[in-house]
Amino acid sequence: MKLKYKFKKNIDLGSLDAESDKLLISAFVEREDIEIVKNTDNLKSILLGRTGSGKTAIIKYLEKDCDNVVRIEPESLSLRHLSNSTIINYFKELDVKLDLFYKLLWKHVFIVELIKLHFKGDLDNSVRILEWIKNQFKNDKKKEAAINYLETWEEKFWENTEYQVREIESDLEKRFRNAVGISGKIQALTALMTKTTDETEREVIRADVITKAQKVINDSQIEEVNSIFKLIKNDLFKGNQKKYYLLIDDLDRDWVSNTIVYDLIKSLIDSIKDFTSLPNTKIIIALRSNIKKKIFTKNYMRGVQREKYANLYLDLSWSKEDLIELINNRLKVIMREEYTQASPKVDDILPKRIKNYNSSIDFILEKTFMRPRDVIDFFNKCIKNADGKTKFSKSILNEATEEYSHERLKALNDEWLENYGQIYEVYSFLKHESDGFVLEDILDKAGNYIINLLTEEKMSRISGELHIILKEFKDKMDIDDTLKKLLIIFHEIGLIGVKINSEKPVKYFYNTYETFDINDLIKETKFYVHPMFKAALKIT
Repeated sequence: MKLKYKFKKNIDLGSLDAESDKLLISAFVEREDIEIVKNTDNLKSILLGRTGSGKTAIIKYLEKDCDNVVRIEPESLSLRHLSNSTIINYFKELDVKLDLFYKLLWKHVFIVELIKLHFKGDLDNSVRILEWIKNQFKNDKKKEAAINYLETWEEKFWENTEYQVREIESDLEKRFRNAVGISGKIQALTALMTKTTDETEREVIRADVITKAQKVINDSQIEEVNSIFKLIKNDLFKGNQKKYYLLIDDLDRDWVSNTIVYDLIKSLIDSIKDFTSLPNTKIIIALRSNIKKKIFTKNYMRGVQREKYANLYLDLSWSKEDLIELINNRLKVIMREEYTQASPKVDDILPKRIKNYNSSIDFILEKTFMRPRDVIDFFNKCIKNADGKTKFSKSILNEATEEYSHERLKALNDEWLENYGQIYEVYSFLKHESDGFVLEDILDKAGNYIINLLTEEKMSRISGELHIILKEFKDKMDIDDTLKKLLIIFHEIGLIGVKINSEKPVKYFYNTYETFDINDLIKETKFYVHPMFKAALKIT
């Protein structure tokens, strides 16, 4: 029977924002990633990918599909006040490492949630839960620190996170006051350090305060928290067959001040690593690639080894077949909502042939980063232009390409804003370039353009590594070196592909694990603006 359907402007294949995507679960593509994440014996627990790669979709699917799941909303942790904390800011000024303190906060939150999950339905009263644990192990000397921790928190254990964080922070300040011997405000120490005009004496006082502050941080109930962790691991969860999942998403939202957010996320990753030894338990978080870069760029000088976290990452990547299945699933859902019998597939709605392409879907996928958001966006624009039709013509695909290209370029700027500032200020010299240019082709044009960027106003809109590169150019005026560094960043964010030499293929960020440095970019190296952006940048 011939399918009867037509596209209407009021339908689409779902929202680009996973949180509001009505088809997220009903059209979900169950890939191997799901089984990897659900397997509590598998260490991979950090869903890593660019925006729109499916991280939130997996979190929401697990929330629906698994038992014994708790989703921890970053905003509900109420950690925002930490950025205004007198003691935290004082320690930051002294450059005291707060990693252990942040880990203590995360571990406390996880321990509370896991104990609640474990006793869910068994004990109906929070007080009884703690009493039961204490009675079970009160005569065991090895559990003494854990019992002391529970007794300290007995009346506050089930309070909201904000209350508990404030209590831990208050305890930290109290112990620091005792350590340095002051009873008044923390600012009194500043007065003490500036009291003497002797610079050597000031440095001695400062060094002593830093040492005591670091010791207070290092002793912040760490032993007690580690003890309760061991009690859970070796006693409460021993032989337990239930699986427990703690899920965290939305770390890229405005849930805490930028002054501490990257340190908090870094400590979260450290805490997850510690909890991987807990049987039948998994803490799963969604992490954007650009935030990971920001975290480890910030911590690079502190000797942080990225390699030790490598086995925690699940890099989300999509194949052509996965993306076709995604669109087919969504077509099936929306068409059945509109027409009972209709269920067209990708091949039914695209032109049979497009010149220079093996298939129409290849024409579309070439213009994506091989991720769901891009494909859904392109098809939605086709549907809008195909009002009343049953197929997408070549002209419909071309119309969609133009609008899609401009919107994706704006989205690229938004994605990398916190890493580089307004990146469009820097890459705009690529407009109207020929595809497959070499360094020599754009050297003069790029040089003149970059010189015009060196105003105070324009530089204020650029940040991170891009800002450093432009400042170095201002000092040295080495356009060749500067241009290579900029092109490496453009490759990293997905703006261009790189063909190192005539024997190598063009490589975009999502189909290579190679990293380039300026020595790799030689005279014959060619650069190609990604097809996603060609229309917006008017590439010839």
